[in-house]
Amino acid sequence: SHPLVPQVLHGNLSRVFFHLQDAAHPFKNVDIERFRLLMKDMFEDPAKNDMVHFKQTFLFLCQQLFFYRYREPAERRIEVAACALCEGRERKRRRTLAESQLSGSSGSAAEAEAATEAVSFVFCSMSRRSAHSLRRTVRETWGQLISNNSAIAHRFFVGHSGQTLEDTAASDVVELPVVESYRTINVKAFLMLEWAFTTFPHLEWLGRHDDDVY
Repeated sequence: SHPLVPQVLHGNLSRVFFHLQDAAHPFKNVDIERFRLLMKDMFEDPAKNDMVHFKQTFLFLCQQLFFYRYREPAERRIEVAACALCEGRERKRRRTLAESQLSGSSGSAAEAEAATEAVSFVFCSMSRRSAHSLRRTVRETWGQLISNNSAIAHRFFVGHSGQTLEDTAASDVVELPVVESYRTINVKAFLMLEWAFTTFPHLEWLGRHDDDVY
C-alpha cells in the first residue's frame, strides 16, 4: 500500500525528506471508483512493476528513517553509535590479519578471500552499460593511482538491459539486478551498497561517485 496525500501537500514533502514524495501518492479529490481502477492498473499491469518497486523501496526507507528518528530513544541511538565504533575496531583488526595472510596465501581461493577481507576503502563508480569510454578514461587516469593498493578496491556499477558490455574483460564492472533507468538510480545505489558491504566484509570507507568524475 502507498500513503495518499493531497496534491498541494505532496509538492512540499521533499522539504521534510528528499524521497518522501516518491513514497506517497498525490490526489486532488477522492473518487473511490477511479482510485480502485488506478490501484488495479498499478498492481496488475506488468509494465508498472518497476514503478511499484520504486515506490515501495522509498516507502520502506521513509518508514525506517522516521521510526529511528522519532521512536528510538536517545539512549538507544547512542548505544548504536557506540556499537558501530566497536565494530569498526574489529573490522580493522581483521583487515590487518588478512593483510598479513595475503602474502603467504598459497592457493588461489585463499588468496582471493584474503584480498577481499583486506579492503578498507572501495570506490564505487555509478555508470551506464553504454559508457565504455568513460570507464576506460577512469582506468587510464586516476584509476591507476589506486590499482596497486591492496587496501583499496574500485568497481563500476551498471544495471541490466539488452545492451552488451564491451569491457567485461576488465573484471571491474558489476551488473546489478535493476533496470538501467534514471528513475531507478536510487534503487541502483542501494543495491550497490549491499554488494559492496557483502563483498568486502571489513570495509571501513565507501566513496560513491559517477563515472565522469576525474
